[in-house]
Amino acid sequence: MFLKNKFQSFSTKNSKLLLFPLFIFLCVLSAPSNAGLFNMISKISKTAKNADIDIPLNKLDLPENIKDLTPASIKLGDDGQWKIINKDSSSEQVDSLFKHYPEGTDKVALVIRVADLPSSLQKFDNLPINVPVLIQGKKGRLFELQRGTTTSLIYKKARLPVTSMEAVHDGLWMLQRPSFNKTVRFLQLQTKTASPLPTHRYEGKYAVESVSAEQLFTSMNKLKNQTLVLSGHIINGQLQVSGKNNPGISVEKLKQAAAENDIRLVLLNSNKPNQALNNISRSIAKADKEHSNLHDTAGDFFNRLTDPNNPGMLELSMHHSGKYQVAIQWQAKKMAASQPDVIMPSGILNHIPAHLMIQSIRIYIPDEERSRELDLRIIPNIPSWVQFYFIFSIVLGFFALGTSWGLWRKIWCLKARIEHKNILQFLLLWLIHRLLFLVLFIPLFGIFSFIWLIILIIYQVVNFILLRPSRWLYRRFA
Repeated sequence: MFLKNKFQSFSTKNSKLLLFPLFIFLCVLSAPSNAGLFNMISKISKTAKNADIDIPLNKLDLPENIKDLTPASIKLGDDGQWKIINKDSSSEQVDSLFKHYPEGTDKVALVIRVADLPSSLQKFDNLPINVPVLIQGKKGRLFELQRGTTTSLIYKKARLPVTSMEAVHDGLWMLQRPSFNKTVRFLQLQTKTASPLPTHRYEGKYAVESVSAEQLFTSMNKLKNQTLVLSGHIINGQLQVSGKNNPGISVEKLKQAAAENDIRLVLLNSNKPNQALNNISRSIAKADKEHSNLHDTAGDFFNRLTDPNNPGMLELSMHHSGKYQVAIQWQAKKMAASQPDVIMPSGILNHIPAHLMIQSIRIYIPDEERSRELDLRIIPNIPSWVQFYFIFSIVLGFFALGTSWGLWRKIWCLKARIEHKNILQFLLLWLIHRLLFLVLFIPLFGIFSFIWLIILIIYQVVNFILLRPSRWLYRRFA
């Protein structure tokens, strides 16, 4: 009877009265300035679309140097032996297979999924050294694990040395991270800039903007979760700004400010900073126009710097650059003999490939743990656990709507219409009462309403099974 009375507190009349403010609440959510719900739905659908689903071996695009080889899936068995996994899920030991068919080592490329990677890098020593080993990443990307005196991860023409399986996982994660956020700002540093840097870009999508050093540091707390691309000549830890007698900007301070504001910081080290920045900006804009950078990663970005006529590899290095920040860097190889700088017209400089004008590139991004937290957020600057609490509270609060309404009426029980002299005052209070229930009580206390509903149900079940029979027996035989 107790539970029944609680449920009846949410009468049919009250439920009808809730429909109008609920309709208003949904209309408010649909406004462009309050599009959080639709952003959440869009993000969830994109996450489902971009799920890491394994691509069949026959559809993998092998690297050019081993394109003629046949891919074979491998996995480390429970007995510590490498096994080739066939299409029918049967397996054969790699050692016995190549022992009976030694000519197969020249025709096969071994492919392993990230989930099947062993715990130790030394496990790969048991595989034939002349057989390529490829790691299948997201969207069918293949990373060659080059073995020898040193072990490296190779993605197309970019090579990243690794020394442990932890470094392999970190390298795979880093090379597959998006190269830029949705908002990319190409900033040209000047000694003096008349107007401050706006929080949002109003010019072309990849236009180069001018900013002074002072304005840059002041604006970084307003540019959260954006990508900043800066160009300059880095000397003794200072990013030199164009202009004479200028001390430059501390790279350490830039890194620290970027880490504090979850900014991806890209530093181009060049003797021709303005031309290099314009070159990179045009390259990204062209790729965006051709839709070739929809799934661009850090590995793809570095591969854009390679010379198509040069078979040499781009040597990368990766290291942690703070508590929640990681850095990946490319350093151009120095020429055998230094040559004096040649003054060229700007028209010619604008058409020189970027890899010829840039001495090094450093990319600083939030580390894996911090990036995972940022990716979980629907609204950028609110912690993910807070957002998920509100989502679950709203869902559970509406699931236990009768209980939620009953508890809300205990907190604020609106007087009847007859007790208000002014009808406008009553209608205003009525509207505020319902709106506060929808936008304040449900998001904050909906979970507790659900818990209270569960307690009531448990009480009713215990009462029906144990307490009522006990009372009946007591009255019957007492």
